[in-house]
Amino acid sequence: MITLNEEPMTTAEIQHEIVKRLNKSGITSVVLNFQGTGLHEADVLVLSNNDYLIEYEVKISHADFIADFKKVEKHRYLADRDAFNIYDEWKRGKKTGGTVKSIKIPNRFCYACEPGLISGCEVPEYAGLVYVYKDDPTRSIEVMKNAPLLHREKVTTTILKRMVAILAERLTCNGRSYAYDKILKSKEDKK
Repeated sequence: MITLNEEPMTTAEIQHEIVKRLNKSGITSVVLNFQGTGLHEADVLVLSNNDYLIEYEVKISHADFIADFKKVEKHRYLADRDAFNIYDEWKRGKKTGGTVKSIKIPNRFCYACEPGLISGCEVPEYAGLVYVYKDDPTRSIEVMKNAPLLHREKVTTTILKRMVAILAERLTCNGRSYAYDKILKSKEDKK
C-alpha cells in the first residue's frame, strides 16, 4: 500500500519493474507501448517462451482502471475470447483468393498496479492482476490473480515483425518509436 510519504509510481516505473522481473525469469521479448497489427495498445506486450502473447495493462490510479472499461470493444473481445480477425488476402491491390488470420487479443491479459490500488474482486474473469512494488527487490511483483489462457493461437509473423520494427525504431531513434510519437501527438491535437 502507498504510504503518505511516498510518491505513487508512474507508468514507466511500473513498466520497468515488470521488465526487470521478466528478464530475471528468462523472458526477454518485451515491447513497451505496443500498438498495431489489430491488437489494442498494450503498455507491456510480452512474447512468452511458448510463443504466447501476454499483455500487462498498467494502471496508476483507480479512476484510470475504471476508465479502461470505456474501451468497450476491447473488453468485449477479451470477455468473449474473440481472438481473431479473418479477412481477404490482398497482394499488389488484388485479392489472392486466400484469407489472413490476425490475432486481436493476447493469450493472457493482466492488470498491473501498485499494491491495493485494484482489488482482485474488481478484475474481470478474463484478466489477471499483479501488484508491483516500488524499491523492493525481494518482491517486485506479486501475482494476486492469475491471468487465464484466453486462446491457444501462437504469435503471428505479422505481430513479430511489428515488435521487431518497434524495437529497431527505438534503438535507432534515441529510444522512441516514430509510430508511438505520432499516436501521442494525435491525442494531444484532439485536446
